[in-house]
Amino acid sequence: CPSYASAVFEAINNGALEAKAKPFRGDISSVMAYETISNVAVITVRGAMDTRLTAMNAMCGGVANYEAINQMVDRAEADTSIDTILYCVDCNGGNVAGAEVTANKINGSKKRTVVLYENAGYSAAVLVFAGVKERYASSKLTGLGSIGVITGYKKEDDGKIELIRSSNAPNKVCDPSNKDCRSRIQASVDEAENEFISRVASYTGWSPHEVIANFDNGGTISAAKA
Repeated sequence: CPSYASAVFEAINNGALEAKAKPFRGDISSVMAYETISNVAVITVRGAMDTRLTAMNAMCGGVANYEAINQMVDRAEADTSIDTILYCVDCNGGNVAGAEVTANKINGSKKRTVVLYENAGYSAAVLVFAGVKERYASSKLTGLGSIGVITGYKKEDDGKIELIRSSNAPNKVCDPSNKDCRSRIQASVDEAENEFISRVASYTGWSPHEVIANFDNGGTISAAKA
């Protein structure tokens, strides 16, 4: 969960995990769904994938249980009226433990499989759905990647949790205080802003410069001035 992982470890180190997790408690139940539309089984997977609820996936907006996903895949595979399985995915990642079994099950499907990444398909989501035959994103700004593994190590000297990244993933959950990391984050934010402004411009007929100026360079204005 790139957007929250560092916040979780910071909360642990500051003794404030309870306060950090509280805003997400309304959405820590299973965030999955199964439905059929004609000959298509639609399996929705949102949140962090794991075998159980943890503080980490609670911070990521919910837990999508691997075993529950496996059961939904089995249900779709066993239904002779279904010839296509559509996975709607909005996943910030998850635990590598349990991911391989689900990935193998999805990859071994004899039916047409399609995945639609909605807002995000990070980390474990890439592994789990890599074998899906057709892959799409709902937006140019849908986030993908975050390949690699992170873990927390409790230091003996001060008891704080240190974030450790796998060797090939130095940019996974990078530290904004690091100049290179901050540049990457800035580039990502600017990319999203350019798409945002471009769409507003196309809808309003204004130029990108007018969109920026008319809305006070990111500020707020009254409806009378809009």
